[in-house]
Amino acid sequence: MYRKRVIVSGAVQGVFFRDTCRATAAAQGVHGWVRNLPDSSVEAVFEGETGAVEQLVDWAHEGPPTAGVEHVEVYGEEPEGLDGFEIRETPPSGLSSDPSSGPPPGPDSAPLSGPQSGPPPGPSSAPPPDQDVPGASGGPSGP
Repeated sequence: MYRKRVIVSGAVQGVFFRDTCRATAAAQGVHGWVRNLPDSSVEAVFEGETGAVEQLVDWAHEGPPTAGVEHVEVYGEEPEGLDGFEIRETPPSGLSSDPSSGPPPGPDSAPLSGPQSGPPPGPSSAPPPDQDVPGASGGPSGP
C-alpha cells in the first residue's frame, strides 16, 4: 500500500477536476478523496498500489482538459487503508478540523495551537545582546 497527498493550484475549481479525479481513481483502483480548498486549490489523497498512485499523481499535473494546472505539491504519507474514493466538502476556513488531513508541516511551520505571542518567527533584525549599538542608551559607544 502506498499513499500520496497532492495540492493542485491554478484554474482547478469549477472545471470538473474533482469529478474527473474520482473517475480516474476508480478506473485505476485507487482509494482516497478529493476536495476544493478555500484558496481555490484542490487537495487529493491517493492510496493503492505504487504504480496506480503514481499514475494519479501524474494525472494531477494535467487534470481534466478544462483545467489549467499551474503548480502541484506532492507529499508522501503513511497509508491509512482507505476504502473507496469520495469527494469531500471544502473546509470552512482553510484549516481542517482533522489534523491528519492537512499537508505535513514544513521545516518552518509552527503548530496552530491558538493565538501566538511575541515576535513572528524568523531572523531578528536586533543585534545579539552582547553587541554595542551606536546611539543606544546605556553609555557611550566606541573607543
